[in-house]
Amino acid sequence: MAGVVQGSCKMLPSRLRLPSIFRLSRSAATTTCAASKVDPPNIAHLCEKARLTLSPEEVKDFEPQIGRIVDWFAQLQEIDLTDVPPAIRVGEIDPTKTLRPDTPKTFADREAMLASAPDRDGPFLKVPKIMKENQE
Repeated sequence: MAGVVQGSCKMLPSRLRLPSIFRLSRSAATTTCAASKVDPPNIAHLCEKARLTLSPEEVKDFEPQIGRIVDWFAQLQEIDLTDVPPAIRVGEIDPTKTLRPDTPKTFADREAMLASAPDRDGPFLKVPKIMKENQE
């Protein structure tokens, strides 16, 4: 179900590469080629990682749809962005609106904040279990 895209391949900067679930085949990893081939992701593996349950029929229904999406991403990867500047970042338009430095701070009244938690175990907050014991 892999798609073929005509044109020349360009190695994109890492900020523009496909997510790891859309791995390029070895033939598309070269800097120039006549056609690219993008292998579709393993639907069952994606569902397992996303903790989704699909029936075999649903997996079969999704395969062509995801194949078309992967083909579309392969076409996007063909675009030559050599002379395209990076996207605008916070603070580039208005220098007064920049992100603050990420520095740790202590709360003035830590105990009052923790007292509002519904369930505690000493200095720790207790939260409901959402994962099974044997999962990563």
